Amino acid sequence: MGIPDLHKFINDTSQVKNGCTSVNMLQCIKKHSSETLIVIDLEGLLTIFTNKNENLCGIRSDVFLKRTRKFFHRLVTAGAKLAFFGDGPIINNKQETWFNRKQTKYNQKLKFFDKINEEGTIAIENLKYLTPPMSLIKSLLKKIAKEFGPLIISMEFECDSVLAAYATKNNAYAVLTDDTDFLIYPGNWKVWSIKALDKYKFNTLQYNPVTLRRALGLTELQMPLFAALCGNDIISNELLERFHRSFQNDHHKFMNIANFVKKLPVQLTDENWNEIGTSVFSQNENFETKIELLKESYEMYDIKRINFPLHVSGDEEPNNEIIHQILSTGQNDVYIILKQLHFKVPLLHEDMREVNYTKLLIELRRRMIGVILKHRNDPNIQSKVIVKQSHEQPYEEISITPIYPEIEVPPLDDLLFPEIGDGLDSQRKLLLQWILSGTKNNQIDTDKLFTLRTDYICTVATLFFLVKEADFPKDIADVVLLSIEETRNKSMDPKFHEAPKYLVKDAFIYDFVFLRMYILVEKIFKIVGLGKYLTLVQFDGFVFHNLYQAWLDIENARKINLIKRIDFLRLYDM
Repeated sequence: MGIPDLHKFINDTSQVKNGCTSVNMLQCIKKHSSETLIVIDLEGLLTIFTNKNENLCGIRSDVFLKRTRKFFHRLVTAGAKLAFFGDGPIINNKQETWFNRKQTKYNQKLKFFDKINEEGTIAIENLKYLTPPMSLIKSLLKKIAKEFGPLIISMEFECDSVLAAYATKNNAYAVLTDDTDFLIYPGNWKVWSIKALDKYKFNTLQYNPVTLRRALGLTELQMPLFAALCGNDIISNELLERFHRSFQNDHHKFMNIANFVKKLPVQLTDENWNEIGTSVFSQNENFETKIELLKESYEMYDIKRINFPLHVSGDEEPNNEIIHQILSTGQNDVYIILKQLHFKVPLLHEDMREVNYTKLLIELRRRMIGVILKHRNDPNIQSKVIVKQSHEQPYEEISITPIYPEIEVPPLDDLLFPEIGDGLDSQRKLLLQWILSGTKNNQIDTDKLFTLRTDYICTVATLFFLVKEADFPKDIADVVLLSIEETRNKSMDPKFHEAPKYLVKDAFIYDFVFLRMYILVEKIFKIVGLGKYLTLVQFDGFVFHNLYQAWLDIENARKINLIKRIDFLRLYDM
């Protein structure tokens, strides 16, 4: 993320002296005389608390939670004050970059599916690193982060810009990230590398933006143009390739670009931008569009436009108080619906040649929108979703209309912010039932669902929807429930808790389908005001895969006895 190869440049001591040093984070925190604010980019932490085996098996949630809590706890114990930042909806000017990145990942994973489709099973040792279900990791990370400091999700600005503005305003000591954009933003904080981080010893590489500026011979105010001309998440290297090749010595790209920037005034006029555009793009096709893109990538680093608490657009709206309450309580999906921002439709199964859940998920989204916008009751409202509709089609933005419930929806503030004894839970449960009934109108028994222990409720609702609506195999749903029970009780052979040596195709596919669907069902619970029934998911991919492999060889009589242990949870078979 950020500016490609800039970290290599600052690591090169022949070009940047003392730009990068090895440090121990805990020692730095303890030695710092005043309050030590560490601002953390949560997006960069998505993969550091899991390993290859855990990722291939989905996740080991209890292990993940333990590691993450311990990591943050040690920072706080050393004397750090923590603040966390996470991405909100995709910003318009980053859509194309995001689309291309996702499509590339999709194509890469098809090679894996080709292999497992051919063999039916696959040895873990023969597999490379695979990313876990990011939506689940993000959900768990955000919940844990709130235990250790404020969590800020930027809904209207680029997350990096908001993080940099916060770090500068609050005199942060360091930013923990892997995004090279933080070497560009104004500020005197250090940049601690997540990629180089030893999460047990707390050693990492520390980058110094001040030293980088000095090596380039640029001021803070010149760095945004330097970054834009290097290429970042908004303007790609491909668009700038002609410009980069125009220098005689292309082995010193960053110094060449810095020298180009030095010749320009700090305050750029329209005439200056046209001159820059001519040098960078020549007067070729889409010249004006490319200049605007270059300006956007330049303006991204302007943190003066960001104030705290974060501005919410539409202050004149009568429901603005509700909007602020929605944001302050983390109901980001409700905000996205009300503001008609982009919603990302997840891929439940990442090989769309085999099965396509997209229509099913769009139906759910239309119903979620219908609940929140019921009081407008406007059939022509258009909401934006970002989706890959088929194997052949690329990621794209499409518009969808709400499906409104015939059930009465309480006023929005009453629905979303329950009070003890408000008498609205029965209505909320009807709305949950209606959303999950899908296209086949299978209605979950909410009386039975809400008599279960709280930590089972979302799991059971998720499996009900998958079995009834998405043809999720009952056998695998049973093994999911048995594995969750075993994760809690640990009553079986300890070998079930070890990393499996190989993966079976169906188990691999459907454990990811379950985990991704779980996150979406969590959102539905929140949207109808039933968030109090949500707990952190307990799922151990090692247990699930080992149990499923054993399940294939178990006689029916033994299966029946095992199922008796979870029979009260099998609402999908009632």
